[in-house]
Amino acid sequence: MGRLLVTESERLLEAMGCPKVQLMVRPENEAVRGFYDELGYEAFTVWSAGKRLVVDGPGGPA
Repeated sequence: MGRLLVTESERLLEAMGCPKVQLMVRPENEAVRGFYDELGYEAFTVWSAGKRLVVDGPGGPA
């Protein structure tokens, strides 16, 4: 089912003129990395950064 969802998503994005799909997977998530490898996704060496503006969980806003 996952393959069908990804394939259909790619088809729809391409039909809208989207030239590229990028996704983020944690390095230790080998199962998901393997899934996307089999679908032809390539790993890139990039620097990705983020900043939490709202803390989730204990200590965060009510």
